[in-house]
Amino acid sequence: MTLTSAFSAALSGLSASARRAEVVSANIANAQTPGYARRQVDLTAAGPEAGRVGVQVRGIVRAQDAALLADRRLAQAGSAAAEVAVGFLKTAEDAFGPPDQPGSLGARLARLDSALITASAQPGSDARLAEVQGALASLALGLQQATAAVQSARQAADTRIAAEVGVLSTSLAQIDQLNDSIAADRAAGTDISPLLDQRQRLVDRLSTIVPVREVLRDRDRIALYSTGGAILLEDNPVMLTFDRSAVIGAEDTALGGIRLNDRPLDMGAGGVLDGGSLAALFQLRDGLAPQAQARLDRVAADLAGRLAATDSHDGRGWLTDRGRPLDPAQQTGLAGRLAVNARLDPAQGGALWRLRDGLAATQPGASGNGARLTAQAEALAAAQGSPSVSGLLADLLGQTAQARLGAESQASFAAARTATLEQAEKEKGVDTDVELQDLMQVEQAYGANAKVIQTLDDLMKLLLGA
Repeated sequence: MTLTSAFSAALSGLSASARRAEVVSANIANAQTPGYARRQVDLTAAGPEAGRVGVQVRGIVRAQDAALLADRRLAQAGSAAAEVAVGFLKTAEDAFGPPDQPGSLGARLARLDSALITASAQPGSDARLAEVQGALASLALGLQQATAAVQSARQAADTRIAAEVGVLSTSLAQIDQLNDSIAADRAAGTDISPLLDQRQRLVDRLSTIVPVREVLRDRDRIALYSTGGAILLEDNPVMLTFDRSAVIGAEDTALGGIRLNDRPLDMGAGGVLDGGSLAALFQLRDGLAPQAQARLDRVAADLAGRLAATDSHDGRGWLTDRGRPLDPAQQTGLAGRLAVNARLDPAQGGALWRLRDGLAATQPGASGNGARLTAQAEALAAAQGSPSVSGLLADLLGQTAQARLGAESQASFAAARTATLEQAEKEKGVDTDVELQDLMQVEQAYGANAKVIQTLDDLMKLLLGA
């Protein structure tokens, strides 16, 4: 080996060591950065056919376990979906409230029952009758507030669907742009690892919305498919649109859906975009919330029907459908429309004594007659082919709590699986101890090559001095 070739080999070693030190430093600095994959310098012997000796950097290798990454993304999508269901069911449970909680539906019903019993013992007392009227209005208000909470959750889900469709569309467009940049930089011989990290973070973000399968194409480009089989990104990203609803009421059932390249998609269970938070939000808006509302409406219809069976006037009982008679064919959303009959409300020109004497009464009757009040208390407690009103409320709470516990169990499993896969990813990612060991090896290699150059310098000085 000539002095020139030895000098060239040592310089190439210094250059490679410097590049390795740079990569190790980046690994350590980004050990906790989401989406960052460990880098390694790919070294090879310099080509002797080109008259060179030593080593050369062939490229930067980005270490990534594709199978583990895909599993983690699926787990995160399942966890996001489960959290949506848990969040709504907790909201519904809080809106209904346990019976021992002041202001809950059960507590309001208990207040009405107690007021009826007390007033039946003192039917001539305006204060006792006022308590019945107040308890009746409070129960109607509680049903209205519970309905508002359920419908507010539907509205929030609809708003979030619009936001997630926007994130999905934007992310797909950005990934498509990164595909082009990665292909161009790869052709130019530039390190594409930072762009790959950025693309991975974008795919991670959208995969919680819709679980995706990533397929590698030529020049390090990727295609994306939903696990349900929908093409999201191939040569170009798909176009996703959503018709957001301005106001959602309990009676609204035909709400906006998603269109993929102007083709409507079924967002029910088993659909092509099922499995992530987006499908879970549709399930909340179009499934969980309407089911909760239907159970509320059943309680409201049963309550109003029992009271009307004992006392009514012009088809209206103590509770009306916003002043109208109850219509069995229009019970959807009834819990949000229940109102105390105006004939019982002094503020609306009614009279409290009609609680005692009947809605049809035109003038006060015997003040000591509490039979009607007793009959109403008995009607609430009676089992008329179905549980009592308190029994229906207990069923409502029980079904909601059972659904919430089931959703929490799924969420816990999904969260544990996600955490396990994330930990496995970290273990296969940057290990700072290993990086520091590599840095020591880099230091030794750098020192050895520097020593060679120093020796060559000494030899040159000796030769020139001779």
